[in-house]
Amino acid sequence: MMTRVPFAVLLPVGLAFFGLSACVDGGGASQDPDELVPTPTAVASPDATQTEAPAVEKPITATPETAAAADESSAEAVEEEDEEDGDAEVSEEDLRRAREASMWIDRGIANRGIGSYDEAIADYGKALALDASNSNAFYNRAIAKKAKGDVTGAIADYSETIKLNPQDSDAYFNRASIYHYDLNAPEKALADYTRSIDIKPSADAYTYRGVVRFARRDYQGAIADHTKAIELNPDYAVAYNHRGIARNAAGDARGSKLDYARALDLANSQLDQRKQ
Repeated sequence: MMTRVPFAVLLPVGLAFFGLSACVDGGGASQDPDELVPTPTAVASPDATQTEAPAVEKPITATPETAAAADESSAEAVEEEDEEDGDAEVSEEDLRRAREASMWIDRGIANRGIGSYDEAIADYGKALALDASNSNAFYNRAIAKKAKGDVTGAIADYSETIKLNPQDSDAYFNRASIYHYDLNAPEKALADYTRSIDIKPSADAYTYRGVVRFARRDYQGAIADHTKAIELNPDYAVAYNHRGIARNAAGDARGSKLDYARALDLANSQLDQRKQ
């Protein structure tokens, strides 16, 4: 299968407790919270503003290895189609088109990286003209569309990605983020975060689902999700912070205080490591 390497590290849902704000968006530059100085006296309220999850992007660097992977992916897809027609032979033209599609995806990612969203969207369109079943092209075009403000188009492209690759946990995660932060559709966001977790459990997905559950006043559900995030990533300060918020709302003042303290300890430790 074609390699899809996530390079966008997911940033905190919100760091009001630390006096930080990570203005993140799937299509824009993000601010590294580790470069900011926490404010120990700032305590997050249950209504603390949350910041959006940045999209997990999947660049495909054009190398001999990824070209070979593209060939393999294309061959598999073509063989599946041909087997239905009784002909398992893969043509050189099909492989050439798959390689060229990968090149357009790479260029699209480069254009998106410099803020040339229209050019990026056009590049992904050219990739899809060559290979209409390329889920990576739909996926990365969704990121560019979201960056441009076309959330409807982004949702459509993530949905196409999922149709082509139902096991793409990142596509569910990114679509959930749009449902949550852009379309105010918490039920759809909850369903997509849950599907992402079912496919590939991650601390980030549990944390963001916990935020949705908190917003729905499901404090125990939020606590459970943040606890699971901590199990997966014991150094995840953001999960401690948000579990502290949920515990406070649920009436567990002592547990809340312990979580806030642990979150701050982790944040300060990570800042110290960063300075070294």
